[in-house]
Amino acid sequence: MRRTFTAEEKASVFELWKNGTGFSEIANILGSKPGTIFTMLRDTGGIKPHERKRAVAHLTLSEREEIRAGLSAKMSIRAIATALNRSPSTISREVQRNRGRRYYKAVDANNRANRMAKRPKPCLLDQNLPLRKLVLEKLEMKWSPEQISGWLRRTKPRQKTLRISPETIYKTLYFRSREALHHLNIQHLRRSHSLRHGRRHTRKGERGTINIVNGTRGLRANGTKTYVKEIIRCLYLNLELSVPLLKYPLAT
Repeated sequence: MRRTFTAEEKASVFELWKNGTGFSEIANILGSKPGTIFTMLRDTGGIKPHERKRAVAHLTLSEREEIRAGLSAKMSIRAIATALNRSPSTISREVQRNRGRRYYKAVDANNRANRMAKRPKPCLLDQNLPLRKLVLEKLEMKWSPEQISGWLRRTKPRQKTLRISPETIYKTLYFRSREALHHLNIQHLRRSHSLRHGRRHTRKGERGTINIVNGTRGLRANGTKTYVKEIIRCLYLNLELSVPLLKYPLAT
């Protein structure tokens, strides 16, 4: 059976990741699988998405139930609006976009409203082509988002439309739902990780990582050839050494 996460559990996944905890350790804490945790993080590049909050102006499920009851009692739109202290135009739009007076259902209308709220919204770089062009040019020159943002502020102080924060650039790169900057442009960052890591991030315990600390002494004792063969094996299998190569000089 597929594991579902509560809003609090999802928030804890991103908080743990930000604090440097690896996939496997997060999975153990939440009783899940490392692959499930990776998939959750991958969709937003490891960046915690903003918590969705219902705007005060939006109708609630209980209000929609009142609308349904009013329609069943053959009340007018204006009478229902007065009872709910809402504008008649708000009630009219709600009824019309949800199959009209005859077929209106509160739960279906509420579910539809939630689905519509989750649709990807156009991001800044989708709507501002000159700014997107400048950001792409600088990324290809290996500039960091912080450098790009600072350069735009200094060189174009009067052009408010050419302002962007470093965090917006990072989110546009890492969020898979945003297509203004292709996900592959991450390779232009100095640390081209597929997920954004916190400062305290460690790869300890992650799948695809091998630890050769304990075996290094034996490899060096057996000579250069064995040590190099182990390095080549890791590279060929796309594994990552968990120790710097220069820290353990080759035997002569």
